Order: sequence, then C-alpha cells, then structure tokens
Amino acid sequence: MKNTLALAIALTSFSAAAQESMITELESGDLWLRGGYSSATFEFDAKSQRTGEKLSAEVDVDISEVIFATSLNSIGGLTPTLGGSVANVDADDDSFTLYGLFAGGLFKAKNQKTYGIFGTYNSSDDDDVRDTLGLDIRVQTSSVASDVYNEVMIDTEYEFKNDGTSGGHSLDVSTVTRFYINPQLDFETLASLTLKTDTDYPDDISESHDPSIKFGAQLNVNLVESITLEVGVIKSFASSVADYDGHKVDEDEDVTVMTRF
Repeated sequence: MKNTLALAIALTSFSAAAQESMITELESGDLWLRGGYSSATFEFDAKSQRTGEKLSAEVDVDISEVIFATSLNSIGGLTPTLGGSVANVDADDDSFTLYGLFAGGLFKAKNQKTYGIFGTYNSSDDDDVRDTLGLDIRVQTSSVASDVYNEVMIDTEYEFKNDGTSGGHSLDVSTVTRFYINPQLDFETLASLTLKTDTDYPDDISESHDPSIKFGAQLNVNLVESITLEVGVIKSFASSVADYDGHKVDEDEDVTVMTRF
C-alpha cells in the first residue's frame, strides 16, 4: 500500500538514522556534520482476510547521506539552530534523492537541561514521495553531571496530498540514551513508538495503521576529538489493514537497518 516497497523502506531507513543525533548537545557556535552509509532490508507480508491468500516480498536498499546542523549566537537565552540533509537512495531499479530542512531553537532551563523546538520540511526529486511538514520537540531528561545522556523526542508530521493519496500523518515519541564507557567509546540505545492516521488512496483503497515500534543500538568510536565512527542496527515493526473496496488485507512490515558512519 505504500507508493512502492522501495520508497517505503528508504523513508523508514533515512528517518531512523537521522533520529540518532543528540541535538540538545549543541552549543552556541557549534557546527555538526554527519556523513555515512546505511543498508536496509524491508520484509513485507500480506494475507487476504477473505481468501487467506498470502504474499511476501523483500527489498534491499542502500542509502548514502549527509546531515548537518549548526547553532548560531544565543539571543536572550535562545540559541537559533538550523540544519539540513541530503540522502541518495538506491533500491533495486529505483534511485532518487531525499532532501530535509529544519529550523528552530534551543534553550536551557534553570536546571541547565536543554530543550528544543523545530519546524521541519522534507521533499524528494521523486514525484511519488509525498512532501511533509513537521514540528519536533527535543528534551534533555538526564542530569547535567551524569555519564548517561538521555534525549526524548516528540515528532509530528503532516503529509501533503499527492496524486489522490491523503492522510498518513504521524506522531512519533522516542528516546535515545547514551552510556559513557571511556573517552574513546560510548553506547547508544533507541526506542520509539509511532501512531499514524489512516491513509486514503485512489480507486476506493484505504489503509488503517496499527501503532509501530522501533528499537536500535549503536556503538560510537571517538577516533579524535571531532571525528566519531558509528556502527549500529535499528529494527522496526509495523502492521496495517488495507481495504481494497471492501476486500481487506492484513499487512506486516519488518525493517532492519544497518548504519555505518
């Protein structure tokens, strides 16, 4: 029920990798640059509620991406922060580019914890990929002196109508925790829950989405002060019911993403 299986896995992979950044760690004047490669496998299973007929498919995707963020000089306690991303996606015979922009600000509370709010825009050079607008909130929940750093993320996303396809807007609540091991090593974990509205397609086709979950783990190797090598895996599970003008089909999606930066 997605535009294509390749588009679905590409967007899932890119979204998951981009969420790894701890943006609340940025200070005024910082410039953060991230480049890397992700490989992913998308497994799709469908079963007709009427006939019991089953269908399975698997798609492999490669993504090369560059993400940057910078914080400007603070103004009255607010640190303006902006950034962008470009990702090249290759999936079977499908190849396209994803673009992302965000802008907002960071501020410190009296307890010195950092909070952030950002507006986002995402697009692509492929007409089948729907543009999105989002509002993201970032909250540092760990204490300032702790060796364990935690950031909670609340992301909302509105998808523009495209070629008769509408709906599919989402709310994602996730948390990333970093455990300090030594000056050269630290370890991160990711957990996420996503809620999504029904999606309507042309020809009386619709899709209702169950809550989806995502888990991940990542090892960071600090090669020098300004260069970090990251190796991780992210796993996500989603299910939905597609309605083809009264013929309902159960759908399950299993995504595995390997990240190397």
